Amino acid sequence: MKLKLAPYVDAAFRGPLLSLGFGSLRKIIENPGLQKAIIQIGHMWRQPLTRVEMQNKILNNSDFELKTYATEAIDILCNGSYLIDPDTFNPTERNSRNNLFYNLNGISPLLANQKINSKHVCIIGAGGIGNYVASSLIGFGIGKITIVDDDLIEASNLSR
Repeated sequence: MKLKLAPYVDAAFRGPLLSLGFGSLRKIIENPGLQKAIIQIGHMWRQPLTRVEMQNKILNNSDFELKTYATEAIDILCNGSYLIDPDTFNPTERNSRNNLFYNLNGISPLLANQKINSKHVCIIGAGGIGNYVASSLIGFGIGKITIVDDDLIEASNLSR
């Protein structure tokens, strides 16, 4: 399967340490050779490549230090939710940011969207809060929403 670097991946030096990722994904890399390998491989993985294609690119590279730390760097990137299936993220799609969130948490975006789209939510009360809940659920991708409210619609309700 082809993979590419996720758009949410951040790498920055904090003194001599490389900070890769953020939050619970953050990994601190102390070894300068490994730091260099992660940055080089991350840059190469901006285009979709399989793990084998990446390993072949590295074998054809003349940088001895890169070859030395390549396996460890690839393992860090592959096992830390830093890489995504390029077919699951299209920035123009409606659920693209949700898909990144699912991937970040180790959940298949395809399966998550299928489950969410198959759900039916009933909202009791369509007042101010009910309307915001309905809007949020629509944005989230819930497949079917039923809104129940026995109130009469008045002109003052139309702003909500």
